[in-house]
Amino acid sequence: MLTTKTLRLWLALQSLLLAGSLHAQMDTVQQNGVKAVKPSYPLTQAKVYEAPTAKQAIVTNANGFISGAGSEPTVFSGKQMNETNQTLLNGISPLVEFQSVQGNVEFATEGVSDGIAVPSDASIYQVNAGADYVTTSGVTPNVVARYSQCRVLVNGGKCWGTNPVAMDTAGLTSGVVLTDEFDIQPQNAASAYANGGVQINLFAAKQGNFFNALSVNKGQLGTWAGGLSMEDGSIGTGLGVYFGQLAAGMSATQSQYVLFHANSGSRVLSSEIYADQFSDIVLAPPASGGIAMESPSAMSGTGNYYAPALKWVSNEYNGRGWAPSIWSFSISAPSKGAPGFEYLKLTNSGSQAPANAQGMVIPNELIIDTAGGGSSSIQSTSKSPVNFTLPSTSGQLALTPLTGTTETIRGTALSASCDSGTVKVAGAIVGHPVIASSTTGLDVGGAFNLRASVTSEGTVTVYICGTGTPMSLAYNVTVF
Repeated sequence: MLTTKTLRLWLALQSLLLAGSLHAQMDTVQQNGVKAVKPSYPLTQAKVYEAPTAKQAIVTNANGFISGAGSEPTVFSGKQMNETNQTLLNGISPLVEFQSVQGNVEFATEGVSDGIAVPSDASIYQVNAGADYVTTSGVTPNVVARYSQCRVLVNGGKCWGTNPVAMDTAGLTSGVVLTDEFDIQPQNAASAYANGGVQINLFAAKQGNFFNALSVNKGQLGTWAGGLSMEDGSIGTGLGVYFGQLAAGMSATQSQYVLFHANSGSRVLSSEIYADQFSDIVLAPPASGGIAMESPSAMSGTGNYYAPALKWVSNEYNGRGWAPSIWSFSISAPSKGAPGFEYLKLTNSGSQAPANAQGMVIPNELIIDTAGGGSSSIQSTSKSPVNFTLPSTSGQLALTPLTGTTETIRGTALSASCDSGTVKVAGAIVGHPVIASSTTGLDVGGAFNLRASVTSEGTVTVYICGTGTPMSLAYNVTVF
């Protein structure tokens, strides 16, 4: 029979043999046919700390950290890093790394610390300070590879559910990548997926407008190159940016979809873009501003003498089919000399306009400012057809009619018959009155009748009728 002393010695020997076996397995071990070799760089051995009792002191370890363990309260004050459980490879220091971002006078209490100092000769594909791997074959559980939660219990409390930081060190000049990356890697047809992507969900127990779902904040000195960028070809048949309907009880003026800020001296101005209750897109500038659309400068030597047009495109449907109607405002500029403004053109293209189509309808009065001051107006009222108002009593009313000149109509012998000639007059409409007179001022003679009319759209015909031989003359025509 073994005595108690002998049994204790036997158990101690078994413990030593087991510890040696485990240490040997740590140096070289076969796992799934892959040989794992003990690393050559310093490895901080994993330690399991027991929670200190009231009589035990929390001891600062060799790295200058205070280490405790378990669920008992540890240190939440002091001028040191308060570390509980660590996995540190190749001499990484949590104190140095934490203060490189948060400042060299700040410290933290950490429940679990992972860290790796990657050497310059590292050639492995990827290094993970902490890694979580999960697979699921069930449809009931919500499987999460890494769950992070923070809960505020008092007024003034601050919680970050997660706070990843990517930082470099001063003095680098090229090739640096700083990013927080989210990779979604579907391996099946699009029809296989019920949901996905990066989601920001608000689970609020009370009604009201809370904080921004996504904020792009100002940095220390530099600024972002862009706020939101979508790479070419990254969006399929969906929308690049989609704004859903307003929340219940909200009006368009209470919830602007897009808000722009611009500093003007000490003032902050804002403009809104939103959809109103009539499904109209509303551009709302500040009280002191307007809506400006600016085109890029034309390249020299391209022969482009017109600035890009401002266009309205209306897709019309009359029960039989669709047709686009395009109204375009464009500025005409001279082809030579210094750039300058000549006139503003309003044109229409697309759908076929009927003969009686109205180019522009002005409800009441058109007022035209003159370069020398004053203004002229064209006004239509219910009591009179059209009123023309000049800048002053010395002003003149000048109408610019449509004009043209015929070729010489050769005098031929007429016997109660007519000779004629035609001229192309752009914009001439059949039925409009025409006046004709010879280019030299000579009269064709009392024996002949001179008349003219718009015989087809854009064409004026001049007639000389009577008996005898009229003079050979060319004629100026004016269409009103």
